[in-house]
Amino acid sequence: MDQAPDHYYLHGLIALISCCFQIGILSAVITRSRLTSAFNLLCIVLIFRSALNFLSATLYATNPDIAYQLMDGVMLGTIFFGVALVYFSVTVAQIRYASQLVGLFAASGILVACLQPLGLLASGHTAVSYTIIREPGPMFWVFKLHIMGAALTSLGTLIWGAITASPEQQARCKTSLIAILPLCALALGVLILRAEGYNASASIGVAFVSTFFVWILMMDERGEFVTFKVKWSIIFRLVTNIKNLKLADWADEVEKLLIIEAMRATNNNKSAAARLLSINQTTFHRKAEKHLAKEKSDNKVSNTKDSSEKDYDYL
Repeated sequence: MDQAPDHYYLHGLIALISCCFQIGILSAVITRSRLTSAFNLLCIVLIFRSALNFLSATLYATNPDIAYQLMDGVMLGTIFFGVALVYFSVTVAQIRYASQLVGLFAASGILVACLQPLGLLASGHTAVSYTIIREPGPMFWVFKLHIMGAALTSLGTLIWGAITASPEQQARCKTSLIAILPLCALALGVLILRAEGYNASASIGVAFVSTFFVWILMMDERGEFVTFKVKWSIIFRLVTNIKNLKLADWADEVEKLLIIEAMRATNNNKSAAARLLSINQTTFHRKAEKHLAKEKSDNKVSNTKDSSEKDYDYL
């Protein structure tokens, strides 16, 4: 345990870097809407948690009592992060009874938070090699129920929105699912490890997945995530097909992939795809007709060839 403070300082540094990134992401938000407000609330709660993690880790060596109190604040931040996550999810999906659902989890969060000062959620703290973990109190299960309920409700809401909402809302729900899944997987993994008797903590992992979470949501809020996804889809398809491409064909292939991926991202809406790629609509329509017709022709030739090969093999 002589080296433990060094590990805590490293933990504090990671939390500080995460906090700075999250503040930077929050400052990059440029629109004002109900959805943006929900996103801002999520960011503020995560920044609050990261700041308390940083302070508790750096103060542990000199004043462990204050560090323990700050860790209690981290737990409170986690409780209200669950409420903010539900609020964000129902805002993205725009489901019915959204207000009632948020009110239910807000009341649940307040109730769970009231148990914390009474020592019913955490009976004490244990220092492990890399962080400080809370020892479960007699009603720690209420805390776990609240967090898992918020995570499952958010996932279910976003999945429902990705299936039944309008095309624009479906796209937002799918992007939010990409952002939220690592957080939910981390929470579930820690709960399973704790149930198996391991001193598992999400403190360090949360610094990374929460930063990824707000980064993805910020890109979506700024309308940049679809473009980002399109570019990486193109890079992936070029890399996997690089042996079949000649240098002279690269420009034409990139243009074709841009159009195909933009059409896929906008549910075959040519006007929206043109805006996504910042291309004049007339020019986009002309290029789309050229490349989509060529793609359809290539697929038809490929299918005919495969069929002929199967017939030949049969004979």
